[in-house]
Amino acid sequence: MKSKNSYLKIMLIISLVGIMVFIPLLSESLEILTDGDKDGISDALEKYAGLDPKKDECDPTGCSGFYGDEYLVMILDQSGSMAEKLGDDTRMEVAKRVSLKLIEKFPSTAAGLGFYSYGTKLPEGEEQGGEDNGCKSFIELQSPFKKLNRKDLKEHIQKMQPELGTPLAYSLLKFRESILDKKGKFNLLLITDGGESCNGDPVEEAKKLVMLNSKTLAVKLSVIGFGVDDKTAEELKKIAIASEGTYQTVATEEGLEDIFQKPIKDIIASFQGILCLHKQLDKLLLCEQSRDNKLRAAFNKLNGSFPSPFNDEEKKTLIKYYPETEKYIQARIQAYTKIKKEGTESYIKRIDEMSKLIVPPVDKIKKKK
Repeated sequence: MKSKNSYLKIMLIISLVGIMVFIPLLSESLEILTDGDKDGISDALEKYAGLDPKKDECDPTGCSGFYGDEYLVMILDQSGSMAEKLGDDTRMEVAKRVSLKLIEKFPSTAAGLGFYSYGTKLPEGEEQGGEDNGCKSFIELQSPFKKLNRKDLKEHIQKMQPELGTPLAYSLLKFRESILDKKGKFNLLLITDGGESCNGDPVEEAKKLVMLNSKTLAVKLSVIGFGVDDKTAEELKKIAIASEGTYQTVATEEGLEDIFQKPIKDIIASFQGILCLHKQLDKLLLCEQSRDNKLRAAFNKLNGSFPSPFNDEEKKTLIKYYPETEKYIQARIQAYTKIKKEGTESYIKRIDEMSKLIVPPVDKIKKKK
């Protein structure tokens, strides 16, 4: 339980900051920059300032989640095998029907919605990737960063037809590239009825995708095998594991509808974490400001002629990276101030809107009857 709480704490802090928490530790590899309590301040500087290097004095106690914009993103298979039957309809028709229901109900004022597809023929003149097999196709139907255009998106979805190959690796690559300069948490659903068919390495791309979680954004990947066999399921599970995400096989329309439940609950949990944070904001702001004052005083001493326990190289390193520390602290203060200004009502409203997408167990029972 302790390790899980530590992870949640780190993710919350990373999202609050807007910069990397681990000040260039990896590139510098200098002991003087070690940050044992992961609060974005080197232990050496904390100790010199009279702070506890083993404890984050300004930890938002008891709150977990991710502060920032929330996005639900769907990457949908449009490969030729989606023409196979699932009951009376094709897999493609079932996927389109489920997608249209989500688009109609999704509360765009609570979170962003993104839709992409792969496995289609590109417009004439663009590189197709092989023998016109759709290996270079990754089509944006709705940007998660733009206002949801339900009418246009539904028209795009209705026109979708099964076409070519299954470029899973290329799709993950292009999505990663599209969010490199963005912030927020991306609850990403990769839906496929088959394995990689374009000689890419989706496991490697999944690893690269999750590496972004050390920056100002987070990606939670859910891989969905739609009517796949056991062998393909094992292949897809490796993608999910590589991204520290989840995998599930679904074989019915109802099962496909259910894939949205977990990411929606995760989004709600993040909003609840922000509500929890509201109760501590005054205390957190005072703590951050007090700590900042102590660190500034310590930095001024380092810059002066005062004696210190550091050698010349250590002193120069601490002085060099202090601006990053200051930027980090100010970003947290600004983030807390922003949360306080927004108030609780907006997040209560978002929770209420997203909760309407949760299917109560009783409704599922009625459907089966």
